[in-house]
Amino acid sequence: MLKKPLLIFLVGVVVMTGLLTLIPLNIFDGEVHYNNGIQDWTQPIKLHLSYLFGIFKEGELKDVVEFHLTKSGYALLFILLIGVPGLIAYRFYLKARGKSREK
Repeated sequence: MLKKPLLIFLVGVVVMTGLLTLIPLNIFDGEVHYNNGIQDWTQPIKLHLSYLFGIFKEGELKDVVEFHLTKSGYALLFILLIGVPGLIAYRFYLKARGKSREK
């Protein structure tokens, strides 16, 4: 009874990670630190998950020293990668539990 929802959760995490990595949706709040040789500045920006794994084109991050997610970006990442698959797996767990009680 527990194996199926756990499997659904793990598959959901892998699928969500794959989708958010391969499809460049700029939805995660972050900050980018720039340095062009004359000045340093930080700019808030929306990032996509593939930046965090180091998957980006050569010219996309010109003059970028560092980038990271903010607290709200990490919260959204947690909700999408853990929360959504967790809710789906919990739904399947409740459905399986209801069927076992009917017997």
